[in-house]
Formats: sequence, C-alpha cells, structure tokens
Amino acid sequence: MSLAPPRPCPHAFLLALLLASLLAPAPSWGSAPEPAGSPDRPAPWLWFREQFALGGWPSLVQSETRLQGRAALHRADSAIFRATYAGAGGVLAVSPAFVRVGPRLSIQPVDFFELEVQGDWALVFPMSSGLLPYDVTSGKLNSQRDERKEEAVLGQMWSVTVSPTLKLKAGPVIVLANVQFIWAWVIDPDPGRSAYVYDAARDLAIERRETMVQGQYALLGEILPGGDRPLLRAGAVARHRVAFGSGDRSLVVGGMVMVKPSPRPAWPTLILQVLPYVIDADRVGSVPQVVLAGQWEVSRPKGGPAR
Repeated sequence: MSLAPPRPCPHAFLLALLLASLLAPAPSWGSAPEPAGSPDRPAPWLWFREQFALGGWPSLVQSETRLQGRAALHRADSAIFRATYAGAGGVLAVSPAFVRVGPRLSIQPVDFFELEVQGDWALVFPMSSGLLPYDVTSGKLNSQRDERKEEAVLGQMWSVTVSPTLKLKAGPVIVLANVQFIWAWVIDPDPGRSAYVYDAARDLAIERRETMVQGQYALLGEILPGGDRPLLRAGAVARHRVAFGSGDRSLVVGGMVMVKPSPRPAWPTLILQVLPYVIDADRVGSVPQVVLAGQWEVSRPKGGPAR
C-alpha cells in the first residue's frame, strides 16, 4: 500500500492564521445575560451547556455536555468590556461511534473575541463509523462504510484543539467566525494495515498523526432579539475541514435557522442547518448534509437560581 507523498509542514501556516484571528479588530456583539453581581465584576458563576444533535449525510447522533466555572475579567461601561470572563471545566461527548472526555479552558478578554483550548481522549468503537482503514480519501458514504464495518477495530484518539471565535454585530446583522486548529493522535492496534483511518467526528480520512483545521462561518439576520424575549435568527453558513496529512477536505455552504421560543432555561435553542456539498471526495452533487440540534445553556450564580 502506498502512503500519501510528503507535504510541507503546515504548522507555520496554522500559527500565522491563529495570530491573524487573535489580532483582527472587530466591534462587539450582544452576549447572553450573566449572573448578578457588582456592575464591574459580577460574582463567579457556573456555566452549563447541553447539545443533542441528529443529522444525515453522513449520519449523526451525538450528545455533548460542557460544564465550567467562570469568573469575570475586567468589566467597564464600554461596548467591548461588558461580558468578559475566564472559565475552566470539562466536556463529555457521546455518540454510537465514540465517547470523548477532557478538560476545556475558555477566555473572553473582550466581548467580540473568545479563545478556547481543549484536550480530550476518545474511545472509538468497532463499527461503521469507527476506525475503518483507508488507503484513499474516498469511499466514506454511509452505505460504503456499512459494507466494511467488520474491518473496524476498537481504538483510541487523543487530540488538542485551539479554537478562536470572532463575534460581530451591527444592528440586526450578526457575523460569526470560528476556526479550530486540531492536533490528533490515533492509537490503532494494527497501524500498518492502512495509510489512513476514518474520523467520524469530522467525516475525514486522516493519518494516525494528523493536523486538521475546521472553520465555521455564519452571516445571520436577527429577526427576534432573544434575551428576555424569544430568539429567531436566520442566514447563511459555511464550514470547511482540512486534514493536512491525508489531504482529505470538505466544504459545505448552505442555510441555518436558530429559534428559541421562550427565554426560560428549560426551552432549548433549536438549530437547523441544510448544507449542500461544494468540495468533498464523495458527496458533491448528492444529498446535502442536514443537522438538527437542540441546545440548552444555563448560567447559575453560586448559590443562586439558573438564568
């Protein structure tokens, strides 16, 4: 079996892109309400988010839980220092293909910029969405993987993710840009069986020591403002994924609708995305990816009620 030809090291490119994201100037956008405290520095609080997602093309069933303790940073009566914070906690993701757990750190030094760092370990199960062997980057359709599910093995994956996010708002127009820089290490009991393995979390064929970038970008119109009222946003969204070692990549461009019928914490934010494939080894011109997610987000002051 032949391996992919050597490629230039991508780390210089990743560092330059990360620095550009960190230094890019931008106005602020509205943030979710935070626990009560003094105007300049509210009391520390607990932050919780649960997301459950269902999707097709490829199939997706996943629950992700995040929990953090958060504290305010510098606060001022300014457009960019109203919702600053630093937080530490963990994440747990469960799907039929894997269980992933690890620590997660977050910091928002100004309202329009957030940086998150996550390290995690995943146990990957032997199934059609598991560590299937690949020598090429095509052949990842659901039906093709189902035919080869006996080739999957029980394995592990370690990864580190650095994720900057820019959040901009001008009137009813919202722009979101998130880039994830991912370094992954796959523990395969039979590493010589193929050049690549399947990564269900990103629907890519990857090397066992892989560097990836995932970018998600949205341009939304705010129809209902949220906060203490219902929320409704709709617009365009794009997502690209690149595995530098294997060369596998994808790009989807489509539409998104976000709705939260009530400001009460028990009501989820519902997110629907329909994303036709523009670049992909298997799916261009076929059925678009469809994802429906429910998301619950709660901030709770220590000893206080949920908000």
